[in-house]
Amino acid sequence: MMSASSICPTDYTLGLLALTLLLVLLASLARRKGGVGDNLPPGPSPLPLIGNLHQLDLKRLHWSLMQLSEKYGSVFSVAIGPQKAVVLAGYDTVKDAIVDHADQFAGRPHIPIFDDYSFRSGITFNDGKQWQDTRKFVMSRLRDFGMGKKS
Repeated sequence: MMSASSICPTDYTLGLLALTLLLVLLASLARRKGGVGDNLPPGPSPLPLIGNLHQLDLKRLHWSLMQLSEKYGSVFSVAIGPQKAVVLAGYDTVKDAIVDHADQFAGRPHIPIFDDYSFRSGITFNDGKQWQDTRKFVMSRLRDFGMGKKS
């Protein structure tokens, strides 16, 4: 027959569990405040692991982001899971970013899974000067084969 002491955890186990939970909570609060070099616009405070997913209606994401833009302005940040993102809301803000600051908004994010398959080459997965050169070459070859010409 089992005794009550074999079923209940020991004092050391409870203390270790409490210490672990305290450290996780402190780490979460420290990340929420932002670290060195975390130069993001204002936005809602994310929760650990899920970020701001609890505040977003994923079926009407555009509506959720517009609601947040009313509170935080036309440029704000959200966390989608552990990934941070900057949201531009409104025609004037997007036009200003794409037209007037195109160099700062050019490029693609680094997605590690694509490294195994693409080696950051080709048209789809690369960016910068290599992307421009590849695009020029492909477009000239396609024009040679008749793309864009009227028959």
